[in-house]
Parts: sequence; structure tokens; C-alpha cells
Amino acid sequence: MEYLLYLQDLREATNDVLTSLLLYVTKFGEYLIPFSVFAVIYWCIDKRIGVFLILSCGFSMMFNLLIKNIACIYRPWILDTRIKPVEAALKYAGGYSFPSGHTTIAVSCWGAIGVFWRHIKGMLPLMILLCLLIAFSRNYVGVHTFQDVAVAAIVSALILVVGWRVFCWAEKKEKRDLILTILVSLFSILLSAYIYFKSYPLEFADGVALIDPYKCKLEVFSKLGFVLGGFWGWYLERKYIRFEVCGSELKSLFKRATGGLLPLFLLLGFVSIFCKCFFQEHCACFCGLFIISFYITFVYPLIFSRLCSE
Repeated sequence: MEYLLYLQDLREATNDVLTSLLLYVTKFGEYLIPFSVFAVIYWCIDKRIGVFLILSCGFSMMFNLLIKNIACIYRPWILDTRIKPVEAALKYAGGYSFPSGHTTIAVSCWGAIGVFWRHIKGMLPLMILLCLLIAFSRNYVGVHTFQDVAVAAIVSALILVVGWRVFCWAEKKEKRDLILTILVSLFSILLSAYIYFKSYPLEFADGVALIDPYKCKLEVFSKLGFVLGGFWGWYLERKYIRFEVCGSELKSLFKRATGGLLPLFLLLGFVSIFCKCFFQEHCACFCGLFIISFYITFVYPLIFSRLCSE
């Protein structure tokens, strides 16, 4: 807390001169930019690495949520009333604090990109710097402690290492991809059931619940949707499409990327709103991210593969 108070004093002393910059940096740990990067890598640059980034990020988010809802550690401003977070950062700072979801996505995306393309001069240190900046931004705006971001980074890195070995194993022989997809699906459903049905501490301040358990339960459905959509899309693409990236001309790859990103941006912006018009909140949360990850891994590859074959 003393570390956060020091950063808070720094914000005040500098008239928030760095706040806008770090609020922008923190967006690199939210859905829009990483998911778009995953999609472009998968469709146009390196199919294997792209789909692994999608799958590992989804599982990391699910595991992050599990730890959050086991530990049930409150946000810094709840633990210490001296902490005054930046108002603009509160939109994406709901639920429990430990570990940091933004840092989880950052390591799963930018950290992994740095490792996979470390042969490119400057790529690894640049990606490590970006991960550190995203983690630091969560401390600077007062929504996470140092422990929150440190543990998130460590857990995500471990999932990447283990996940890559499992992913390579699944690709080597026929039907292993189906086995992995079924096992991950069952495991994720069991985790979701545990998170949904477990009991949560219910504490109040001025008659208002510090954390709403219902919102914690809703969040698990969106993460489950992303994991299932990603894994089943990956399996179905391998079985029925098997599109290729290598050998395509730069112009056609650019068209492929832009043609896929425009619908993806629309989905990221409006699919959850659309789903809430037709489904209850639980189903809407699930369907929203399921549609997005399934679109990236299966639907759009099916579309451009059919177009290219005509």
C-alpha cells in the first residue's frame, strides 16, 4: 500500500501528467488490441503461433478468474481508504483484485510474441518492456497492488510454457487435438461450476456490498465462452478447413486481415449488447465471447478459404 500511496503522491505532484499516457498503455491489456493481434497473426502471419496465443490467453484468463475467486482479495481502495484510484480506470476494475487480469492478458499476448519472435532484433526486450508498462500502469492508476501484477505475470508465464508443450503434443498425432479440446472443455466447465456455486464473503460499507457476488459469477461465463469457442474453433478448423498462410501475396494477406478485422471490431463492440436482447445475462455473457473466439478461429477462416477456392 505504501508503494501505491507513493505513486498516488507522484500523480498529484505532477498534475497527472503521466496518467493519460498510462491509461492508454493499459488498453494493451484489454480485449480489443490483443484479440485483434491474435487474429491477424493467426490469419496472415503464423497460423500455429496465432492459434496458440488465442488458446493460451483464454485458458490464462480462466485460471486467473479461478485464483481471483478463491483468494477473494478486495481492491486496494477497499483495503485502504487512503488509496484514491483514477476515476477513468474504474470501468475495467470490477470484482476482486488478485491477480491482475490486464497483466494476465499482457503476458499471454505481448510476452509470448516476444518469446516466439525473439530472433527479430529488439523484439523480446520491447515486448518485455510493454508487459512491464502494462503491469505498472495498473499500479499507477491505483487499481492493483504490486502482488496482483507480479503473481499474474508469473502464473501466465507458467501457463505459456506448459501450454506450448501440451499444444505441440496435441498436434503430433491424429485425434489428440480432439482429446485436448474435450479435456480443456470439461476442465473449464468444472472450474466454472465451482466459481459459480461457491460461497462468497458478503461485506457491506454504508449499506452497499463491497463486491457483488452475482457479478463475479457472471464473469465466469464470458471466460468460459472464450475458451470453448477458441478450442472448438481450432479443432474444427484443423478437421475441415486447414487453411494456409505461407505463400500468400502481401496484398492478399492485407485484404484478408482487413476483411476479418472489421467484423471483429463490430463483434467486440456490439455482440454482448445484441446477445442481451435475446438471452438471459448468463447466456449472453457466454455467447458474447464464444462468438468472438469462434469467429477468429473457425468462421472467418472458413469464409476466406471458400472465397479463395472459388
